[in-house]
Amino acid sequence: MLLCTFSGLTGRAELAQASTLRLVGGALFVDGEGRPAAVHREHQWEFRGVCYTRFDIPGPVTIRLAPDGGPVTVLEDANVWFADGVLYAPGDTIARLDETDHTWRSRTGASYREIVIESRTTP
Repeated sequence: MLLCTFSGLTGRAELAQASTLRLVGGALFVDGEGRPAAVHREHQWEFRGVCYTRFDIPGPVTIRLAPDGGPVTVLEDANVWFADGVLYAPGDTIARLDETDHTWRSRTGASYREIVIESRTTP
């Protein structure tokens, strides 16, 4: 299960455990729910009416990136975190959120509408 922890000057808050988190543009969805659990605005995540500058998801996780019109890329990492409009993994920048059109862009220039983060069970 994934545990997402938001943090910032306003303190800390935890999202209920989930098996899948989806980043669709500037919205964070949990386990296929139709309504976003958090929304990204002006370099902050609004969660339960409070703004946070960062969220962390300890792993292990599987990250699925589906570029517009391209094949899915799968990454496996120990954990991921999001700060200042950027989704990171250890030693890597995964994607940056372009707030003008709510598209995720990788360092290679690929664009994504959706990033899926799944819990990965280790043997």
